[in-house]
Amino acid sequence: IAELVEILNFQWKDVDGILNKGGYRILPDEKIDSNHEFPEWFDYLDKALFDKLSVRPDYSEDYLQQMGLFAGGSYAIIDIGWHGTIQNMLETILGCKLVGLYFGNTKRSYFAEMDMSGYWFDLKNENDALSYMAAVNIIEVMLFEQIGTTVGYTKEDGRILPVYNN
Repeated sequence: IAELVEILNFQWKDVDGILNKGGYRILPDEKIDSNHEFPEWFDYLDKALFDKLSVRPDYSEDYLQQMGLFAGGSYAIIDIGWHGTIQNMLETILGCKLVGLYFGNTKRSYFAEMDMSGYWFDLKNENDALSYMAAVNIIEVMLFEQIGTTVGYTKEDGRILPVYNN
């Protein structure tokens, strides 16, 4: 649960306070087994965190506009890969098609219309990529920037800047 809290850019003490208000006592290293039903406290926490997230300012589109992505033209996304999820989200937000250039690509069937290709592998069927997937975690650790995942955006001196969970 501590990983989830960090990804959402919350402090554990704040989440612990939310859970205590609901009558729940959870340790930061509590595991959630996604193969079974989520515990009762998870629904409570989910709603409380969503309520808090919904009042945070969302500068995502402002950031993309600042980067020139609503100006029209042709764009490409270059990413480590694997399925095109970020490309799909950006195409939805921008309302235009992008070209996806990936280290590896396993195009999901519901992304069939997207223009994407992989350098190391470029497969239509995810099951065909299983032999490559053993190395995926190693590749991601090697290539990830050490600043952390982008968890939101903030406005400083008239500029929109990413906020990292480092």
